[in-house]
Amino acid sequence: MWNRDQVGEIRNLGFEVSGLEPASEMRRLANAANPGVDIRDGSITALPYDDGTFNVVLALEVLRYLPAVDNETAWREMLRVLRPGGTTIVTMVNRWPIDGTGCTNDSRPEGPQGAPSLSGPTVSS
Repeated sequence: MWNRDQVGEIRNLGFEVSGLEPASEMRRLANAANPGVDIRDGSITALPYDDGTFNVVLALEVLRYLPAVDNETAWREMLRVLRPGGTTIVTMVNRWPIDGTGCTNDSRPEGPQGAPSLSGPTVSS
């Protein structure tokens, strides 16, 4: 979901913000929450922007949802729309996080996808 506060903060820093959202309902919500922001329909694997459009390309938690074969295409597209000397910022959660989030709400004794369970016996004091 598009965070109005984050988009607002970026705009307050003097940046012109453009966005991409492939899901029509999410795009509708994003447009409603962010008046004046150009939010387009499309995919990161085929960005609907001209070459060298942006000084900064920001992809928060996008690539991890793509099939592995689409990641290279997405990177090519991000670099294509980036101006020379521009900055690309990408975040991606580790596939096997050590903070335990991969094992939450999984009651199978073998853990998620057959992995050993990380939970031990319950200890009470």
